[in-house]
Amino acid sequence: MVIKAIVDLYERLLEQKLVAPEGWDTQKIGYKIVIGRDGSLKDIVSVKETVKRGKKERQIPGKMMLPKALVRTNGIIANFLWDNDSYVLGYNPEDPVRGRCCFEAFRKKHHQVLDGCESKVAIAILRFLDTYDPADLQSHPVLIANAEALDEPVNFTFCLEGGSVSDLAEDKDIQKAWARYLDELGSEDAVYGVCDITGKPHQKIAKIHPKIKGIMGADPSGCALVCYNVRSVSSYGYDGLQSVNSHISEYAAAAYAKALNYLLSDGSHRTQLGNVTVVYWSEDNTSEYGKCFDTLLNGSPGEKAS
Repeated sequence: MVIKAIVDLYERLLEQKLVAPEGWDTQKIGYKIVIGRDGSLKDIVSVKETVKRGKKERQIPGKMMLPKALVRTNGIIANFLWDNDSYVLGYNPEDPVRGRCCFEAFRKKHHQVLDGCESKVAIAILRFLDTYDPADLQSHPVLIANAEALDEPVNFTFCLEGGSVSDLAEDKDIQKAWARYLDELGSEDAVYGVCDITGKPHQKIAKIHPKIKGIMGADPSGCALVCYNVRSVSSYGYDGLQSVNSHISEYAAAAYAKALNYLLSDGSHRTQLGNVTVVYWSEDNTSEYGKCFDTLLNGSPGEKAS
C-alpha cells in the first residue's frame, strides 16, 4: 500500500531529523521574546534569515521546530508556544479589545497545556503570561524599543534568557505536556479503531487529513489526499464524519502528510510529467538514488549517465 510506504518513509526521515515529530512542525518565526526565569521580559530579538534574491539580499522569517498550528477559522484560537503578536502580546492597534481577548486565549491555552509541568522553560513562560499585561505595550522599555517589530506581519516565540528557541522542541516535559493535550483534544467525540495503515488497535481515527502542498493544478494552500465530502462514498455508519470512513489514524495521517510535503518541497524528490506531479524516494532516503531516477525520467543534457 502506497500510504503505508510513505508512513514508513516518515519514520526514517524522523530518525534523520528531516521532518518534525508528531504534533510538531516547522514554523516561520520573525522574532523571539527573551524572558528571565522569573517571567520578566528581557528583550525581543530577530531570528530572521538573510537570503539572496538575484543581486539583492533580504530578510525572511526563520524556520523553527515548534508545535503544529491549530485550525483557525474566524474565531479566536491560540497556538502553543508561538503565534502572531496579537496573541503573544495582545498587540492590535486597530482593535485593542480583540487584542486583549487574543492574549487571554493565548494565556489560557498555555495553562491548559503546561499547568503541572516542571520544566524551567514552561514555568518561566507561565510566569511571563501571568504578569504581563497588554497595557504594558505603551510603557515597557523593551516593547517601546521594538515597536517596529510589532508592526510586522510575522510570528513570535519564546526563549529563556541564555538559551535558544530549540530548547522548546528539545524539552521532554513540554513534549509530554503537548502530546497529552493533543490526545485529549476532541477525545469526547473521537472515533477509535484499528488503523488501516499501521494495523495498531484503539487508535484515534483522523476526521480531517492534513493538506498536501506543491501539487501542480491543486489549490496553492494545499489539498487533502484522503477526504469524503459526498454521501455516496460514505458508509458503515460514518455518514457525516468526514474521513473517519477511511479508518486511518491521526498518527498515520500526519505522518504521510509530512513525508509527502517533504518530498514535494525538495526538487531532488519531485518532477513533472506533463501536468502530473511525481514524487520518488529510496528506502534509506539516499539522495544519489533520487538523482539517478530523475536522470532516467528527465535526462541530463550534455552529460553521460553512468
